Amino acid sequence: MTIWMNDDRGLIITQYSTIRQDDTNITDILYFICPDNYLDYNVTLYYKLPNDEVHEVVLEPDEELYKGCIKLTLPTAEDFTKYDGNVSMKLVLTKGTETLTSGEVFIEVLKNPEYEVTP
Repeated sequence: MTIWMNDDRGLIITQYSTIRQDDTNITDILYFICPDNYLDYNVTLYYKLPNDEVHEVVLEPDEELYKGCIKLTLPTAEDFTKYDGNVSMKLVLTKGTETLTSGEVFIEVLKNPEYEVTP
């Protein structure tokens, strides 16, 4: 699943993937693309699970630009698919004392009938 951050820091899902409850490969299929003018920023992903737990993960930029943009990946996604429902996400970019916040985007985690945990 590819999520693009445009110049006004809005988040747009540009490539969809099906994500199911208890998927273990979320770090392989979810990544973010940002304009290269944020190259000097640290980028943190904040995500809120359907049970209202909030997690934060510092995203790792790829060594090389992806089509002139920064590709950011999750080093870990603890509990990202623990519950079915909507996961809300936003990015916080920091450089020195400057802090910028992206818009919010939602990803639906589909119920896996073989995995039963409710929020």
